[in-house]
Amino acid sequence: ERQMCIRDRVEKVKDADAIFIAGYPLEVGILIGQLRKSGSTAAVLLSDSNGTDELTDTFGQVLNGVYLMQRQFGLD
Repeated sequence: ERQMCIRDRVEKVKDADAIFIAGYPLEVGILIGQLRKSGSTAAVLLSDSNGTDELTDTFGQVLNGVYLMQRQFGLD
């Protein structure tokens, strides 16, 4: 049932130009993989919590076109 939910969401957004995803790194990686499998070439923007070795080591091949937001502190 959960897999079906992911497929439904992928179908809804796969033709977008850009997609923002916030979540746990493993779930995010699976979702990006499903997007790429569906033929999506959307740019993907991730929250800074996904800047982990876990994500890049596990899903490195599907992370092309993925951008990671970084917090900026001490702006003048």
